[in-house]
Amino acid sequence: MLLTALAGRDRAQAQDGIAPPAPSAAQTLLLEIAINGWKPGMVARFVEEGGRLRIPAEQFAGLGFAPAPSAQASIDGDAWIWLDRLAGLTWTLDRRGQSIALVAPPHLLRVREVSVAPGMGRIDARADWGAMLGWDAFAQWSPRRDDPLFPHSYSVDLDARLFAPAFTLISRNTVYGGAGSRARWLRLESYAEFDNAAQSWRLRLGDSVTRGPVWVRTLRFAGVQWTRDFGLRPDIVTMPVPVLSKEISVPSTFDLFVNGVERYGDSVAPGPVRLRDLPVVLGANTIRTVVVDRSGRRTEMVLPFYAANGLLAKGLS
Repeated sequence: MLLTALAGRDRAQAQDGIAPPAPSAAQTLLLEIAINGWKPGMVARFVEEGGRLRIPAEQFAGLGFAPAPSAQASIDGDAWIWLDRLAGLTWTLDRRGQSIALVAPPHLLRVREVSVAPGMGRIDARADWGAMLGWDAFAQWSPRRDDPLFPHSYSVDLDARLFAPAFTLISRNTVYGGAGSRARWLRLESYAEFDNAAQSWRLRLGDSVTRGPVWVRTLRFAGVQWTRDFGLRPDIVTMPVPVLSKEISVPSTFDLFVNGVERYGDSVAPGPVRLRDLPVVLGANTIRTVVVDRSGRRTEMVLPFYAANGLLAKGLS
């Protein structure tokens, strides 16, 4: 009844010489989305205006597209993306089926990050006050006091430590003696250590030993030593780990094999995929990826990789 009344009013206005109200230049469309042949089962809101299409920037990002500042515009305080401003993007609009098929090159899609074998999370260390005394005693005895093979002797190794929230004091000593000789005390080393787990460094004051490659002779000295110690952060992987990047043009299944063992397998949508935290072992590794698209086309890639804990990952020093 309402449509009939409006139509009658428009006809009456036309008969009286008054033109009916012009239709709005902007038309809202609710369309089912398909991206490179993949249907995520989502409906997005589009606005058609002057033969152009725009979509809210929030919905555009939710469909898996990368941010596109050059195609963004602010209309009535809202952020919109004009489709014709995206280089390489094409689309087919089906008005009767209320759907739109988008064909997007990989650079327009957001990179999907996949952690194959994520490491352990960081555990904040807590240090309290405390003390420890460790000892190791040794003695030998023979019925003959002048036995050259088993002379009467003894020794005690002492390891004393004082713990504090900011530092650790360590002193190692030994006490030794034998038949006909007085007990002697010998200090082996004493030092104080200050650790910074957040930045992975250690400061040592007192007796220390030089560090370096295996072919460098070590020297014992007394003084100050500052070193980088990644042992304070077991959650950090210090050796280089490969990162695989693959561009998926159509919906496919993606399988990853490391040394013949499947480590990852999933269905992936079109767009760039980046695999990180691969579970490699020390020495030679073989990494193989298998991508099978919907038509059954199979693509394999084999990558040899050598891992060594003597190398540092990028960003570590």
